[in-house]
Amino acid sequence: MIEFRSAPLYGGAMAVDIPANYQHASTLRQVPDNQEVFLSPTTLTNIIIEINERVEQQAQPFSTPNAAQEGEPVLTTVANDVAASLYHLYDICDANGDKYEVLDPPRAVRLPKVDAPAYISQALIHTDTPTDGPNTTQTAISTREMSSLAVSQQPRTRKTTTTCHFLLVRLEPVQADLLVQVIVPHREFDDSATSGEIAMEESFAHDVMDQMTRSLEIRDYGLFGS
Repeated sequence: MIEFRSAPLYGGAMAVDIPANYQHASTLRQVPDNQEVFLSPTTLTNIIIEINERVEQQAQPFSTPNAAQEGEPVLTTVANDVAASLYHLYDICDANGDKYEVLDPPRAVRLPKVDAPAYISQALIHTDTPTDGPNTTQTAISTREMSSLAVSQQPRTRKTTTTCHFLLVRLEPVQADLLVQVIVPHREFDDSATSGEIAMEESFAHDVMDQMTRSLEIRDYGLFGS
């Protein structure tokens, strides 16, 4: 049973329930003004809440640019919102050079405390993570002197996987997109001798996202400006 607490966001303009033992990342490092980041004290799992400028249809690589001018119908509202969800996922991964695959396509969900369209999805993010120490390989300097070898120092990388539980809230009146992410890095579990740890953490993340969806509220829309 997860114990939750209500966490104020952006100076109290918003609030959401998070696991009671999670701490704000600002106690450890600087956090961008448009983000609220919470860290688990026991795992690498973290929560990121982020306010971004609303993604319009013409900015999305998943829709046809200027479709109306080409005589094609523009995307429906729902299709446009789904494309916006995919765009934000793409943008998160593209910034770090990562690759991703969508596990659960964006689907509409109801937010009891926010009157706005919302879409939930899940993706796997694949990253090439540098490891400690170089990759030492031996290369022949001369075909005549096979015993004379040079050591080639090449950085070693390890492919790691992260699950992103993702919620997009489309705040059209204030021209903003609110992103809520529960991030579950797998690397700490990959070498674990205890079976089922990843599945347990993913189930935990699912329950956290479910509670955040039910509890998310916006108390002061002045946060988004005029």
